[in-house]
Amino acid sequence: MMRILIVGGGKTAEEVIKSLDLKKNTVYVVETQPERKEAIMSKYDVVVIGKDARDPSLYANDINMDQIDMVLALTDS
Repeated sequence: MMRILIVGGGKTAEEVIKSLDLKKNTVYVVETQPERKEAIMSKYDVVVIGKDARDPSLYANDINMDQIDMVLALTDS
């Protein structure tokens, strides 16, 4: 099992999520827009965190980076 962190919840992120076996992988998505967060949560069995990926507290409090196997930055920012 891999633990995958995806930064950004847009169309590209959704295509990546669709291609992953969510039963064999744990996927975390960081998305600031509430409507995108809700859309992703309603479609996929992933953990969506509604914070800005540039916020250091995200990596100290919400995500244990020692347990993340892969990071995908899929944002236009």
